Amino acid sequence: MLSLLCCFGWITSCTPEEYEVDLSYGLTHAIAMYDGNENTGTFQFYKLLNRSMIDKGVSYDRTMDAILEATVPGGAGGEKYTVFVLQNDDVKDMSLTYFGKSAIELGTTTVTTRNKAFKLLQFYYVVGEYRVENLPSKLKMDNGYEISISGNKLTGFSGTQVQIVSGNNEARNGVFHVIDGPLHPVTTSSFVDYNTSYFYSYATYEDKKEYNPY
Repeated sequence: MLSLLCCFGWITSCTPEEYEVDLSYGLTHAIAMYDGNENTGTFQFYKLLNRSMIDKGVSYDRTMDAILEATVPGGAGGEKYTVFVLQNDDVKDMSLTYFGKSAIELGTTTVTTRNKAFKLLQFYYVVGEYRVENLPSKLKMDNGYEISISGNKLTGFSGTQVQIVSGNNEARNGVFHVIDGPLHPVTTSSFVDYNTSYFYSYATYEDKKEYNPY
């Protein structure tokens, strides 16, 4: 079992066996430590979380890596998230298409590009915990876009047929499913800014002051 002494700063040198994730970890940490290797698995998705910056709302100017370490504010969704996690090659393809660099951290160097990374990330997470066996036939992601689901197969924005290759990976504040293809628009000309997010408008003003952990 991964020792608690293996802190987040050592992430590329500590390589736990798959699924051996301490549930005291939040989702970002669990995703990054899924295989503990910067060059394989899901580590590039962690980098996407690290570079994605919310552009308005109660969590304005926050990155998703920090937010996904906390429980869902306002008590919504059982205070948990579900994240569909891209594998490294798909994150690199996204970054190359939208930011001109296959390394997401090299492509998202301005506030504008980091805000765009958040808009793309919204196709991959939703408030509430949905395990594979409980996935509905339709699921609205954080931006309001509705994906279609049949068993462990999902249909992305561009009609891409995507399969869950590793489901029900648990963390303290939710669950993530590793998928084998993109849910976001695969061409920039197809991209739609839905201009909505749970984090733009959750709860009331007083609730935001009470629950916002950021």
